[in-house]
Amino acid sequence: MLSPEVNLVKDTDEFKNELMNKLSKEDIMKILIEGIYNGSKSVINNNITLEKGMGEYEKLAEYKLSEKSVSCIKTVNRRFLSIIPGSRPLGSITKKVAEYVIMKLAETSKKGIKTYRNTIHAEFNVFLEWNYLEENPFSKIKLPKLQKGEIVVLNNEEQKMIISYLIEKGKNVIADMVEFSLNSGMRGGEVVNLRWGDVERNNRLIKVGSKNYKTKSRKIRIIPFNDCMEEIINNNIEWQNKSSKRKSEFVFAQNNGKPYRVDTVSKTFKKAVRDLGLPEELHWHCLRHTAASNWVNNKVPIYTVQKLLGHANVNTTQIYAKVNLQELRDAVNSN
Repeated sequence: MLSPEVNLVKDTDEFKNELMNKLSKEDIMKILIEGIYNGSKSVINNNITLEKGMGEYEKLAEYKLSEKSVSCIKTVNRRFLSIIPGSRPLGSITKKVAEYVIMKLAETSKKGIKTYRNTIHAEFNVFLEWNYLEENPFSKIKLPKLQKGEIVVLNNEEQKMIISYLIEKGKNVIADMVEFSLNSGMRGGEVVNLRWGDVERNNRLIKVGSKNYKTKSRKIRIIPFNDCMEEIINNNIEWQNKSSKRKSEFVFAQNNGKPYRVDTVSKTFKKAVRDLGLPEELHWHCLRHTAASNWVNNKVPIYTVQKLLGHANVNTTQIYAKVNLQELRDAVNSN
């Protein structure tokens, strides 16, 4: 007696043969081409609209990606749907339409268009995997090259002015965060989410990234702290023990023990820049640029700087490796 599994296979084969005998050659060819019979290719779902597909992708992103990445995706999708109606089928987005979308996005966001294009391309790759599309229309769309600006850093005088201003305004914790960032090269989100559990005072090091906070590269990195950073850490321990309503799990906390928002410290920093009459292009991320530039200028190996910054690729770190002007003069005069 055949097992149930064998009987199932036998019944399935008989059903297939019976079905094939009833179909015309044209029907059989259509089935083979669409992959219904042999499973070589899944059937494309032509009923999915842009709005539905993007909504499903956003839900997936909320599950897998960081809050910042999800926010970026939603912004890109919102702008996309302001150009192309959400009721339009996904399968109707041709390369010509894709180029039009990128062109319209670039009109109002020349600097951010690369991020927009990459975000949309990644999203449509997922639509491809879900069999909502036959091909990704955003593949191989070239962007116009833009002139790259110089990395903006703070000089010593600007650093002192901003820190003094914040202290005068009673923003001592944010002043500490500014100085801490200048010494550690940590991103704004990494600083505001730094917890006491991430600080090993005995070993004088910080662990950036944990189950509570995912770094941009999704990798944990170690940053040893210097005397300045150690003093800042000790000051905040003392302040939280004496002045705050309760001990916080965060190194840099508000009076109620809650962490600061990145937007709050960023806007506070920007207000200081404007009130002091400093260059408008200075913003919070310039603190990270300053730390990296200082390390490179002090002859710290570029691969070490890469590890401290948490860059996935050393090419990203290379932007801080400025050529010394005197080295250029020496090279020209060597002939």
